[in-house]
Amino acid sequence: MVLSKEKRMRIFFIAALWIVLGSSHAVIAQPNPSTRGAHVQFYLENYGRIDPARHPQVARAYAVFERVRRVADRKDKYVPQLYVIDSNGHPWAIALPDGSIILTRKAVDITYQAGSAAEGDARMAFVLGHELAHLAKDDFWHRDVYQALAGRPEGISLRTLLKRHADVRDADLETQLAVAKQKEWQADDWGLLYASLAGYPTHTLLGAPATGQPHFFDDWMQQTQTAVDEAHPTPQERAVSLQTRLQRLQDQLEFFYTGVQLMHFGRYEDARYFLQEFQRTFPAREVLNNLGLSDLQLARKAMGLALAERYCLPTRLDTETRAAGLAFRGGDADPDPPLPPKARDYLHRAMASLQRAVEADPTYLPARLNLATAYFYLGEIYKARAVIEEARQLAPDQEDVANLRALILYRDGLVTDLWPSALKILEEVAARPQASACTVYNLAQVLEERGRANKAQTFWSALATRRDALSPYQQRRVCQRLTDPAACQTIAATDLPDPAPLPWTLPAPIGFDLQGQPDSAQKYFANWQAAPFDWEQRGMQGHLYKSPAGAVALDLDGYVEMITLRDANLGAAADVASHCEVTLARKVVTNGEVWTCANRWAVLIQDHQVREAWIVRR
Repeated sequence: MVLSKEKRMRIFFIAALWIVLGSSHAVIAQPNPSTRGAHVQFYLENYGRIDPARHPQVARAYAVFERVRRVADRKDKYVPQLYVIDSNGHPWAIALPDGSIILTRKAVDITYQAGSAAEGDARMAFVLGHELAHLAKDDFWHRDVYQALAGRPEGISLRTLLKRHADVRDADLETQLAVAKQKEWQADDWGLLYASLAGYPTHTLLGAPATGQPHFFDDWMQQTQTAVDEAHPTPQERAVSLQTRLQRLQDQLEFFYTGVQLMHFGRYEDARYFLQEFQRTFPAREVLNNLGLSDLQLARKAMGLALAERYCLPTRLDTETRAAGLAFRGGDADPDPPLPPKARDYLHRAMASLQRAVEADPTYLPARLNLATAYFYLGEIYKARAVIEEARQLAPDQEDVANLRALILYRDGLVTDLWPSALKILEEVAARPQASACTVYNLAQVLEERGRANKAQTFWSALATRRDALSPYQQRRVCQRLTDPAACQTIAATDLPDPAPLPWTLPAPIGFDLQGQPDSAQKYFANWQAAPFDWEQRGMQGHLYKSPAGAVALDLDGYVEMITLRDANLGAAADVASHCEVTLARKVVTNGEVWTCANRWAVLIQDHQVREAWIVRR
């Protein structure tokens, strides 16, 4: 097909007017560096920069940019910067080769003029994420088109422009337009990912068809009165692409939840593969944090009890988990035994993931707690202290922060004599009405290590009725320190009573061999959505089955390994204890509490109700 000169010029000018989401970033070669418009100074001199202190919406745009920039891919040669310029013309945004993103005031106004502030932030995050994606791919040819429209043509036609910059230099115009459209789709896809990773409600970009609210792309076209050209997807195509991306994310969510649940039950190595599978779709801060925590827990297993459980260290999964420990002696603290090489390797791998999680969101407390704990185990106390002090700025009254900070100061004080400060912190926190058993345990341990055995006895005694909140290792320690050990009886693992019947009906028996009977998977999981996985390097394969009601079954190597129930009628929290043969272990988490029975099932408690039940094969 040969396009007429008139049509080529029409495409040229429409492409120039297709701004922000329609701006033609479609190809990746670098423009001529001598072009003035390739540098941010050109725009600042001609339009001027808006002071965010005088324009609240512009200030919001800068805040959104900072969050999205942290999670976006970027080139090592520059750090992306945003500049909002004072242009009253058409709204537009462009990415420049020097790492700058130029956004007009009109673009900010249109983005925030409809819907709530949160919806406006989501739109802005998507627009900026789209531009950051072009920066990451070195897509800059839209700037040349804009320059031509602005009265600074370089004497090149659209065909020449495309030919100079397109991936396939000798392709015909139709092929290069197809390449351009593909690049725009790619920038949309990554822009949506960046905005979602930054925590913005990107589903609001799809509008609300039931109430007549248009999706973002149609709304943008109406507000700017721009048209579609052959080099860009239509608004409807972009909306469908966005919806597909969001659905793909929803389909992968159970890999994340399964990883979290396996970690809760101590299956750290298996959990990593589910978390890594989800990471391929959504490399969020929570995934990085949990991957780092899995390595941290594997390091604890490798280093041995004397080192791993010396103190009760707060760590954070997606919910809250605690690692505890101590050395069996009084008087001055023992020097740490050498850290085994395998444990050190796990800790370094944990730090890599946790540092990325902190970089993605400096306000994310779980990653900071876990990172400080990793440094603590490595003996890098100064680094641990720097991280925990930053966490303290985020949550000055949070108990886990104070607890870990006190232990870090105490270890630092072995050289600089800061232990009185550490002791004061632990005493103040332990005096709170809702102080955890973990904090009281650390206070008793620190006092005993410093030779204050009589004072420590008060806190050992206080733990006698709270020892179920501690690890078995810590429970034995408490019982050994009581003046009346007979009052503190522990049950040997071999003496555990038979498991109590479950209060819920399961869709399939736990441990059932799905390969042993023909069509058994179809029998138990008919009409369930199946997500297969096959990880050769681990020798793991199976399926995640999800019911229309939200229940999930993990088929691991042909056996029903774990079932998750989600229902509004799973029962009241007050009735759960009667269905467990031992005392429930309770842990406070960010969205409620998790109660665990003998490491064979756990429930998520919210508002005094069971919201989820996790049943795992022992």
